[in-house]
Amino acid sequence: MFELRREASRARVDVRRNNRVIDEVNQKILHNLECEKAGVQLPYDWSKLHNEAEKARLNIADTVNGVSDEAAVFAKDLFKEWDPEKEYSEGERFFYNGNLYRCKKKNPVNPTWTPDVVYDYYEPVAKPTENGSFERPITAVAGMEYEIGKYYSDNGKVYICERQGSN
Repeated sequence: MFELRREASRARVDVRRNNRVIDEVNQKILHNLECEKAGVQLPYDWSKLHNEAEKARLNIADTVNGVSDEAAVFAKDLFKEWDPEKEYSEGERFFYNGNLYRCKKKNPVNPTWTPDVVYDYYEPVAKPTENGSFERPITAVAGMEYEIGKYYSDNGKVYICERQGSN
């Protein structure tokens, strides 16, 4: 558990560092705009600023995408809430109703296709504290793929899975 929290913490630090770079670039852009308005020579090259910001943005995306599912549960702040107007790509993760989900395959935008309704496109990511044992059952979530022999909790009751599939 400690390693997962450490992984989440490292990812947060990396994202913060890259966000600071983007903030600095934004300040330089504002300075350039003020100089341009005043008719003074621009202190910063536009293309360099763009490249610097794009590199930081890509670093953030790589960091977030590189966080394991197990650690992602401890790094909620790195993942956005599900957006009904967004087209999600395979592997992309987000939170919906307090649960972390992963997109199983690219999907078209449809606000009515929520993660707890459309199981073909989204799957919940189990919390690392839930290993499927009787003592630590996995919280049942709509769209979840169940595994035979694992324990699941639903509305305060614990069940053992006796068939493969989703609910």
